[in-house]
Amino acid sequence: MVMCYHGNSSKGAAQYLLQQGYDVVYSIDGGFEAWQRQFPAEVAYGA
Repeated sequence: MVMCYHGNSSKGAAQYLLQQGYDVVYSIDGGFEAWQRQFPAEVAYGA
């Protein structure tokens, strides 16, 4: 699983991992920002 803040950079990183032979790679659409909106109680600040 690859994640960045907005989900843009992680797409390229995930593609690179697939090219390197990894079979299962996930990039989180919307990145950390989308995760935080979906699961606000699960995100720790200042950790």
